[in-house]
Amino acid sequence: MAGIIGAVAQAMQGRNYSPGDPERQIGDDLAVGVIVRAGEDPAKAAIRKIFGVLGPEAGMDFLDATQGNGKDNHKK
Repeated sequence: MAGIIGAVAQAMQGRNYSPGDPERQIGDDLAVGVIVRAGEDPAKAAIRKIFGVLGPEAGMDFLDATQGNGKDNHKK
């Protein structure tokens, strides 16, 4: 069921993550389906994983960069 939900979610967004590799596409369908069923935003999940690997300082650097002022806005 997760694979079907994932395939439908990709189609609704006009995406096909692995169009040239049918075996990988099945895995992608399953992964997207699991995320959709969990109700989690894939972009937020990716950002959380990146910050988890790079540490909390990367999160602060990201926030500083998105504010566009180039300054160090957090206390150290």
